[in-house]
Amino acid sequence: MLPDSVMTVELYGASYFKAENGEEYVSVFLGQQVQDEKSENAKGINIMKMPADSGVYEALNFKSYPVVVDLSFRLKKAGGGKLGQVATKIVAKNHSVASAAPAPKV
Repeated sequence: MLPDSVMTVELYGASYFKAENGEEYVSVFLGQQVQDEKSENAKGINIMKMPADSGVYEALNFKSYPVVVDLSFRLKKAGGGKLGQVATKIVAKNHSVASAAPAPKV
């Protein structure tokens, strides 16, 4: 079995929901600065949602958000035979989002 992959991202928050049948659903919200407004049809920060293991939500204890983190994830088969990613661990980096984001163009 391959080890989890890791990527450095900006974490904006997380949500937790426990269904009546006892299943737990966790999502983390990640952001990425728009690099090319015309090709991405977006401005500012793209916010993306990724499912996560329930232990990820319980382990989050950051004083403020957003925060730059190393996010470990594994690949998972999603609906229709597609490939999905599930966050398995989140660890803070040693710098703030402000220092990680590129300076605005003037």
